[in-house]
Amino acid sequence: MTEDAIRAQFGIDLNSGESLKVQLQEKLYRFVRTVPPGTRLPPERELVETLGISRVTVRNALVPLYEEGLLLRNSRNGTRVAPRSQPAAPQMGAFHQMALGTPWLDNPPVKLRFLLFENLPSQKLFWESVIDDFNQSQLECIIEPVWLPNNISSNDMLDYLVKNPVDIFLFSSAFARELPQVAQELPQSLKNIKSDPQFLTELIQAVDCELFDYLVPLAFSDSSTFWNEELAEKCGLKDVAARIQRGEQLQMIREALPYLPEGCHAADHIWDYVAHQGLPDGSGNLDFLLPVLKELADLRSAGPAFITEQKHPLEAVERFVAGRQLFLNTNITFLNMFPAPKFHWSYQPFCSLEGHNQINGFVGIAVSRSCADSAPAVKFIQHLMTDASQQKLSDIRNIYPMRRANYEKFAIRKFGFSRPQIRHYLETRRFFCYPDGRNEEFLNFMVYQVRQELKKMMDGSYTPEKALEVIRKKWKLKSSSR
Repeated sequence: MTEDAIRAQFGIDLNSGESLKVQLQEKLYRFVRTVPPGTRLPPERELVETLGISRVTVRNALVPLYEEGLLLRNSRNGTRVAPRSQPAAPQMGAFHQMALGTPWLDNPPVKLRFLLFENLPSQKLFWESVIDDFNQSQLECIIEPVWLPNNISSNDMLDYLVKNPVDIFLFSSAFARELPQVAQELPQSLKNIKSDPQFLTELIQAVDCELFDYLVPLAFSDSSTFWNEELAEKCGLKDVAARIQRGEQLQMIREALPYLPEGCHAADHIWDYVAHQGLPDGSGNLDFLLPVLKELADLRSAGPAFITEQKHPLEAVERFVAGRQLFLNTNITFLNMFPAPKFHWSYQPFCSLEGHNQINGFVGIAVSRSCADSAPAVKFIQHLMTDASQQKLSDIRNIYPMRRANYEKFAIRKFGFSRPQIRHYLETRRFFCYPDGRNEEFLNFMVYQVRQELKKMMDGSYTPEKALEVIRKKWKLKSSSR
C-alpha cells in the first residue's frame, strides 16, 4: 500500500480533540469490515512513519482487533484480515439483560492484568497476600498477576509492555524517562499523595521530575549495614547499632581485625562503602571523600578489612551468609536471595557523612495506557496504600512503607530510632529516579568505575590524595561528556 493510500485509509487529525489511538482504531475497524479476508495490513513501521504517530499508539490501537480475532499476525506473511466466521449461536451477552426480563443477572467482574517482576520468595508472598485481600474485599474486579519472564531484562521491559498489553505494572527505573509512553497520567486522587502528610511526601517532593505524575511509590529500600552478631561478640564489639548510627563502622573494623577468625573479612567490597558516603554538591566537588580515603588507607596494614577485587556480583553477600564476613553494606533484597544465615544478624541504615544525602530505590506502580477502565486499577492502588497493606510491606518484605505511620512504627521497632532520628533520616534521603540523573550517575560511577584506584590505594601504590586526584579527573571527564 502506497503512502497516499495509507493516508487515505488511515489518516488521522493530529489537531482533533479525540485521541490518536481512538481515531486510528476506528479506521482499522472500518478497514477490516470493508476489505476481503486475507488483505494485508500495512506494517506497523509504515503506519508510524506515514501517519506521524508513535509505535505505542499504533500497537495500542491494534490490540482489540487481535483480541477479537479480526486480524491475524504471521511473522512471514505479515498481519492480514482474518476469515469471517459463520454467525454463532446467540449468547446471553449479545442482548441487554433487561430485554430478557431478567435485570437481576450479574455482570462478570472486570479482570485486570498486573505485571510483576518481584518474584523473590518474600516479595511473591507479599503480592499474593495483598492481591488476595483485594479480590476478596469487593466484587467489581479481579486482579490477575502476570509474572515477567526471567529472560526479559530491565532494558527490554518497555518493549515487552508494548507487545504484551497489561492494565497495571510495577515500575522499573530502567525506563523512567519513557514512562509517559506506556503509563496513563494519574488521576488527581492519586496525585494528591504527593502532598498528603499521611505519606512520606518529603521523599517525593525532593525529586524534581514528572515521574510521580505517572506512578505511585508504594515503598522504598535503603543501603544498610548488616553485621554478624556472633562474630561481633567474638571480636569484643559492643553497642554495634548505636555505633553504626554514629558513623563508627571503620573504627569497629579496626578494633575487630586482630580477633577475626582466619579466612574472614571485616567488610565487603570497598567501593560499596565509599559510594554511599554521600553525593557531591552542585559544583561536583569531591573533597568530602578525602577524609574517608585517609581512614581506609590507615587500615592497610591491619589485616583483611575490605574486599578489593570482585569474583562475582554477589560475592560479598555470599561470604556474609556463610559467616565469613563481619559487616555487609547492601540492600536487604540481596540478602533475601540466599537461605537465611545460621547465625544471629541485625542491620541499621547505612550512615553517610554528615550533611550528605543518599539515594534510595523504591517500588512504584503505574496504570498502563492499554488499560481500558482505569477506575478499578486506581481502586487497587488505593488499596495498596492502606494501613493494612503498608503494614504487610514491613512485616513480610522488611521494606520501608510509604505510609508515615507504618514507616515510623517500622523504624522504631527495627532500628530503635527516636522521632528526631526519623526526621533526620528522611531529610537525607532522595528517591532514585532517572538512571542518567546526576546523583544516580555519580553513585554508579563510584560503584563501577573507581575500583582500580581504590585497589591501588589499599595496596600502597596510591596515596589517598593521588587516588582522589585520579577519581576527580575521571568524574570531571564523565560529567563533561553528558
